[in-house]
Amino acid sequence: FASLAASLKYIEAKELLEDKYEIIQDNEMVLNNYGFMEFHIFKDYKKAEELFRGAIKLNPKNPEHYRGLGCVYEAQGQYNKALECYQIAVEDTIGYEDVPINPKLADLHTDIAGCYLKLGDREKALEVLESASENNPFSIGTNEVLHRLYVETEQYGKAYKVWENDNLIDGSKDQVYNRLPEWNRLYKDVVEGKKDMTHLQ
Repeated sequence: FASLAASLKYIEAKELLEDKYEIIQDNEMVLNNYGFMEFHIFKDYKKAEELFRGAIKLNPKNPEHYRGLGCVYEAQGQYNKALECYQIAVEDTIGYEDVPINPKLADLHTDIAGCYLKLGDREKALEVLESASENNPFSIGTNEVLHRLYVETEQYGKAYKVWENDNLIDGSKDQVYNRLPEWNRLYKDVVEGKKDMTHLQ
């Protein structure tokens, strides 16, 4: 299965998994991978939900299973159900207590924020994205949405800080890209001058 999926032979991989289901049905991670394949490749949400639920039954403490189920619900517009799954996944995401960055937790918070945005709760989405950024300040996806929301809510100073961090701006050192300090000065001038911000959105 893994070799077929790695070579993008998804139809063959799907046929193999269907044929050998009695063998794999007690393997939580195979069910999880199968579920994500049904979700991402074949868009079969009903089958994906069935597989993620099977994986959860085998190991209810694995956050990846709940994240998968949350993705299925979110794709179908069931955002409150998706939030419930993502929150369970957050509670079960452990093992990073002694490190300053928790990328898995950051990804989950970004997923949660996406649901809040789709529910129209921008304030809650912003709060969750700030937590995501704290857990992984180098997540491009998280910072992109966070920056946009800061601009939309006219929190330009915070927007600049995200942009500065994302581009690794350090005024005391030479930059890899010579134009980067110039872009930084232009951005900062606009933010501090409270000029037209539409080009930042």
